[in-house]
Amino acid sequence: MSNADKVKKWYKSKLQSLLWSRAKRWMLSLSVTGWLLIPVLFTLLQLTLPEKSSMSSFSMMSIIHDFIWLHWKFVLVVLVIFIPVIIMQVRVEYRRRTYDPVLVLKYQDIFFDTMKSSRLKAASALLSGKELTAQNRDAVYEVLGIFDDLGFHESGGQVSAEVVHQHLYNWIRGYYQASKDFIKSCRGKELSDLEYVEELFHKTSQVESERSHRRIEDVFLSPSALKDFLESEARTNTEA
Repeated sequence: MSNADKVKKWYKSKLQSLLWSRAKRWMLSLSVTGWLLIPVLFTLLQLTLPEKSSMSSFSMMSIIHDFIWLHWKFVLVVLVIFIPVIIMQVRVEYRRRTYDPVLVLKYQDIFFDTMKSSRLKAASALLSGKELTAQNRDAVYEVLGIFDDLGFHESGGQVSAEVVHQHLYNWIRGYYQASKDFIKSCRGKELSDLEYVEELFHKTSQVESERSHRRIEDVFLSPSALKDFLESEARTNTEA
């Protein structure tokens, strides 16, 4: 199996993960207004029953059934209006959950305003290609910790991969690709083993692939582009 095939196979599983995240978002969106579907389904059920109810004439269900059949034209008009309203509400809720930027903006402010020193140390250390010192290791860990927290919140449905991609994908991709070995070395050793960084990278990379209409393997940074990214990070934060 070629490397390209391996990448495609890997990302097929990650795509399923992204699709599952979106499916959960739809289900959560439906749950907000889903209770409105109960009277709709009940009404439709009543219309499928015979016009004359076999239930007791004094039964409330029988009264409702007979009323629906007596005014079935009015009921259908109400349903025609009511169902699109529910669908619209579900869609609005889905879009809110997908594009709500509040949480990401908080992390973005932390990343750009208070982590300049850590980003400088992390980028310089990763750019050197040397073994990380304790100080540089802490800087890399701090930078990746932001993405790990966002990945945790994305996994829990508190923020979407789409909005994280919009605000921070360039840095998630750059730092993840430059520190994959470091992330692996943290597995099972650190208080937080950065387990959500990789997942967030894969999901946001799938979003990048969809938006740019490129193959998934083409959205990664080449070695020269990765070097340019780290140099830009070191230069920008030095000037700051």
